[in-house]
Formats: sequence, structure tokens, C-alpha cells
Amino acid sequence: SSNWYNFLNSTLSDANLVKNTDYTITKTTNQVTITFTYPPLTNVILDLTKIQISAQITPGWSDS
Repeated sequence: SSNWYNFLNSTLSDANLVKNTDYTITKTTNQVTITFTYPPLTNVILDLTKIQISAQITPGWSDS
């Protein structure tokens, strides 16, 4: 949840929202909770998409 916490916190900050003013964010072992405090919102929709990233690392040589 630490990666999600960092991602969501930076995304909200990039949207010009101020932590502990516009929203609070907390994390536990398996979840991240965001509460929008100003203006108080009763319904928020977060659109999350899971993507698959594949990478191939080619061999390298070192002159030692």
C-alpha cells in the first residue's frame, strides 16, 4: 500500500490539492483511505486502471 499511498498523494498534490487542508490520506497494511475535507464531498469516483508492463533486459558486457 506504500506505493499506492505515494502515487495517490502525489497525484492529488499535482492537481493543486493540499494535504491536510483539501484532503487527508492514511494507509494501513492493505489499504489507502482518502478523505476529501474541503469542500466536503459525499461522493467521489476514482477511475483506476490496471495495466500490464512487460520488459526485457538485454545482456551487457563489462570491461573490467
